[in-house]
Amino acid sequence: MPTIVPNVNSSDYDWHPVISSDELTLYLASYRTEGDAMGQEDIWVSTRSSTEDFGPARNVRELNSSANDGLGWLSADRCVLYFLSDRDGYFRLYHATHGK
Repeated sequence: MPTIVPNVNSSDYDWHPVISSDELTLYLASYRTEGDAMGQEDIWVSTRSSTEDFGPARNVRELNSSANDGLGWLSADRCVLYFLSDRDGYFRLYHATHGK
């Protein structure tokens, strides 16, 4: 039976979850407006240190714009995140990288 993921959901639309291969990092797209939301749909992240519940989601400000920014795919090593955005008026695919 499906259950709600505790601590991550908001009262707005939360969708397109992408979880890391070690299941410790969860990215999601959300229309939430609280906190440091930047635009329409933003990318948020929640983490945990074990199989416990995820912590509250935080806005990934370095990826978001004032437009729609949604999720696609996360590499197994968590170093590449593919996402979509209409920040230039058209939905286009983007990727962001970081070292371990």
